[in-house]
Amino acid sequence: MNTESIESLHSKTFTTPNLAKSLVLIVVILLISYPIFGFKLVYSCVVAFILLALYKPLLKTHMNAKRIAFFVAFLLLSILLLDVITYALRSRCASAVFVSFILLIVFYFVSERDIKVVVPLSVLFSTAITSLSFTNLISSLIGVLIGLIYLKYVDKDIRGFNVREYFKAFLLSWLSNSPKYFEDVLKKKATTFRGWVKCIAFGDVKLISTSFHPGPMRNIGGARLVEKVISLGNAMYLHSPTGHELNPVSFEEVEKILGAVKCSDLLLKPMEPFDLEGDNYILRVFPFDRIRLMFFIGKNCLDDLPYELNEYAEEFGEAIVVDSHNAHCRDFKPKLDELKSLIRKAFKVRTDYCNVEYYFKSYSVETETICGVVEVLLLKYPKQKHVILMIDGNNIDLNFRKKIEELCRMWGYIATVISTDNHSKTGIQAKVGYKPIGLDEKDEVVFKLLEDCFKSAEFSSCDVTYSKRFVDVRVTGRDFCVFVSEVGSFGFKALRLFLAFLVSTALLSIILA
Repeated sequence: MNTESIESLHSKTFTTPNLAKSLVLIVVILLISYPIFGFKLVYSCVVAFILLALYKPLLKTHMNAKRIAFFVAFLLLSILLLDVITYALRSRCASAVFVSFILLIVFYFVSERDIKVVVPLSVLFSTAITSLSFTNLISSLIGVLIGLIYLKYVDKDIRGFNVREYFKAFLLSWLSNSPKYFEDVLKKKATTFRGWVKCIAFGDVKLISTSFHPGPMRNIGGARLVEKVISLGNAMYLHSPTGHELNPVSFEEVEKILGAVKCSDLLLKPMEPFDLEGDNYILRVFPFDRIRLMFFIGKNCLDDLPYELNEYAEEFGEAIVVDSHNAHCRDFKPKLDELKSLIRKAFKVRTDYCNVEYYFKSYSVETETICGVVEVLLLKYPKQKHVILMIDGNNIDLNFRKKIEELCRMWGYIATVISTDNHSKTGIQAKVGYKPIGLDEKDEVVFKLLEDCFKSAEFSSCDVTYSKRFVDVRVTGRDFCVFVSEVGSFGFKALRLFLAFLVSTALLSIILA
């Protein structure tokens, strides 16, 4: 699923300056306007703040002080510009057309109320802000009518998901930090998928993999899957080959997955690890007598691998297939023939039984790209030492990963660097968007953590155990993936149309003057 266009759209649509900048802008606008228009804009400013403070309970919205101040600054600046133009033309501006259009669009998308409530409040507020008069009332009605035409345009269905409803629900979840609005949209088209939860444990350290995808974004649905798995304690999240069609639609579904985690059904006999190499991928295999733990590592590019690789591996035996998600690129297209060939070969290779010792360390790390956790699992075999490094984030910059691998080689370790594909930092932070691990300077703390781990490692012998459980979970389905891939381009068209309507209502305000 192509999420980058929708993440870009969200970033452009929902960016606002901080409270101080907006308040400074308001003061500057009032100082500039006073010599020409006197207290007119001061009146509009005071009324706007009062009404916007009142409309929060009326419309059930979640705009904070920063966004209210920015919105007032935008309205005042727009009114000032229109007033200046019409003043030069020796007319009086009918800015209520412009203001009511803006109020209708903003009120609709940031409010829990429907159009029946939003329309009269938009007319009332617009008339009050631009000064109470019959002329402004008529102008406000015209602006609201244009706004309704725009809302009708975005009232479009794509694969059963309504674009207008999608943006409204997303914005409400974003403003309130409550996933319920967006999750309600996802639930309408949810499908039930019977998936699995696999866990392999080295002593008290659990490596957990599921059929499901940790998305779609922020704190919505399955996006909390990684966080909750890690919170089980001494737990690493292994991202399986899976896609956004298997996003759990709500946190209740995530809890079902967590309830299926068990790690102690089978006692395993470890065998010496080995690598298989293809043109595009390396398959690192940690074999046991009853199961194979297999990590796909991208030589140049690696993103979401298809779910069918799990099913293909099961044709040969029990396995945990891990999409290491560790080589960020655009437009990833998996080489399925090579991937399947490596899996086939992995089940044919036999190595010696051996003992394994382990050491585990978890660190709290928060940067623009790391979502809160870095975990290190050291495995000491008789002939080689391995480090599985889990960085909680959405993919890894290839050059950054190579630097990590080189550092580990210097300490005598073979490094398997994996990301969790965590979507808690994608599609929501206006200045972040989709940013792979390694592109923030603060990410280099990982090098120090690894060295600290290598220096302090005290290995312990351990039993290795394994469990697999099945669970029925409601997921977003394929239609959601198609919708997200298409709604980004439609959203930019809608944004351009909105700007065109914005200019049109401003011109109409001048013409009606």
